[in-house]
Amino acid sequence: MLLAELKDILEKDYLIHTYSATELCEDPAMVSQRYLLHAKTHITLGDTRELEERVIRCLLENERALIGAVVGDYGMGKTSLLIRLWHVCEKAGLLAVPPYVWTSFSDNFYVLNRWAEFRLSANEEAVKALANLRQKFERPMTAQFVKEATERGIDYSSIADLVQSWAKEKRLRLDL
Repeated sequence: MLLAELKDILEKDYLIHTYSATELCEDPAMVSQRYLLHAKTHITLGDTRELEERVIRCLLENERALIGAVVGDYGMGKTSLLIRLWHVCEKAGLLAVPPYVWTSFSDNFYVLNRWAEFRLSANEEAVKALANLRQKFERPMTAQFVKEATERGIDYSSIADLVQSWAKEKRLRLDL
């Protein structure tokens, strides 16, 4: 181990800030950089290799997301463990989202969308696929708004103005 790496380990802050969904969406590069620094200096308190292998195997064999929860008291290493698993998944070539705090269920959709956009931005084919996926989501939503407005006898442009004003006031997020 190089002396510089040892210095990084000795000087690191062992309590890690878990970024909020909003922080992750606003600056995914910063979150990635800070979590990566921790991942590179991570020292496990136990043997996590079996867990890491099970997570990778589950993701590769099932070809779908793995959802779970890590529960523990403040300072027990929840974020540290999740950063380690995130880093292991990234090294295995998997698209993995680092740990974050969400306050509403919809935060997860914004984070997944923004993180995928951030990680796949260098791959033109992936960017096109993500844009197509977004369009498939937006078209039915717009059609549903128009249908609802028509059924209720409301001018659709009034609804659009209202929704846009909510977005400007940060009462509604339209970035998905």
